[in-house]
Amino acid sequence: MNRKRLFAFSLMVFVSLLTGCFQFQPFQFQPSLLLNPRPENLDIEFKMGRYAPKVDNFFIILDASTSMSVAYKSEGEDSKFNVAKDFIKRMNNTMPEFNINGSLLTFGRGIKRPMRQTEMVYGPTIYSRSGLEQSINNLSFPAEGNSPAGSAINTISSTIASVKGDNAVILISDGEHLEGDPRGRVRILEDRYGERTCFYTVWIGNDPKGRVFMDELASKSQCGFSISADEIVAEEEMIEFVKQVFLTTDTGRER
Repeated sequence: MNRKRLFAFSLMVFVSLLTGCFQFQPFQFQPSLLLNPRPENLDIEFKMGRYAPKVDNFFIILDASTSMSVAYKSEGEDSKFNVAKDFIKRMNNTMPEFNINGSLLTFGRGIKRPMRQTEMVYGPTIYSRSGLEQSINNLSFPAEGNSPAGSAINTISSTIASVKGDNAVILISDGEHLEGDPRGRVRILEDRYGERTCFYTVWIGNDPKGRVFMDELASKSQCGFSISADEIVAEEEMIEFVKQVFLTTDTGRER
């Protein structure tokens, strides 16, 4: 009995020492551990017939002016321009591969390229995920120059005049120092093509006044809305955004 008790006592001491020496910390979950190089998209649901294209053409207007070179939220190394490009990439990776036309227009770059203050860097062409992504990857220039947003909106308005079907126009900007009367240009766009065109704004900025201005631009359109990039961070939020802008459950929609 004494030997058994001694053994039991020794075992308890050993276990106590072991647990005292090794204090295991609980596992801390980090979302970055689950980063997926191939994020979820809507290809399967689209192919299953749950959704149909809501639009026939989409036009992205990207602010590449000097104010977009500032760090987003005034901290870190990511500029507003880089955050904007990342937003388009995430949107592109979420969209299904569907048969609509797409375009990407930048404005800015006025210091070194005064004749290219607005530039169509993608399209108009039949949309492909790889094609749009390559165009975004090619935007290696720094954000600089003034902000002729009104001219960019006017360019898109002229393009819409030459295409058929419904349209989505997405302006991505910080809403700061936008020139060329963008309010008036959106109003003209609405007057001419409002029955078949929705105008959306995505705010990527630091100054709340810019958000107010972007909200005002979107309010000029009967169809569309304004949103901040901060509201489309999670994967499910981007999926919902893509559904609202590009898709409809009316699979019998005539095109």
